[in-house]
Amino acid sequence: MDPVIFTVPLSPVSKGRPRVAVRGGKAHAYTPKKTKTFEASVAMVAAIHIKERYTGPLRVDILAVLPRPKRLMRAKDAEGLVWAPKRPDQDNLRKAILDGLATCYDDDAQVCAGQTFKVYAEKTGKSRTVIAITPLESEAAQYPPLVTLSLLATMMDSPETSSQPVL
Repeated sequence: MDPVIFTVPLSPVSKGRPRVAVRGGKAHAYTPKKTKTFEASVAMVAAIHIKERYTGPLRVDILAVLPRPKRLMRAKDAEGLVWAPKRPDQDNLRKAILDGLATCYDDDAQVCAGQTFKVYAEKTGKSRTVIAITPLESEAAQYPPLVTLSLLATMMDSPETSSQPVL
């Protein structure tokens, strides 16, 4: 199968901690609604771009573009993307996205490689999540991670923005 890159036009949501409720005298664990909704959205967008399930080892790269905070909207601040060193944690973002992609492969253990980058949106840009899935048996899997990042940066430019990413 060929590599696939697609954008989920929603603000990334990190994997929430499981909650526990008592029903009928028994404890039941459940995933928070916000996390479930985001995972379902990732699955829905992925289903549009991925027609058959992946069966071999995979590399999944993620560019999580978070809403830009007001403190970074000053005239002296960069116009393009800027690193996001605050919450949510990138590992929890990755967990939620990979759980949303569960319909695309047989077993989540197939994801053997990948990187997650967390940035704030451009000043005029919108938050979104860009996902690249590369079968490790394909020729594209030979690209080093920085090439994958530049591919993601190129693909993540939305029609609403024309500025180049500043990473």
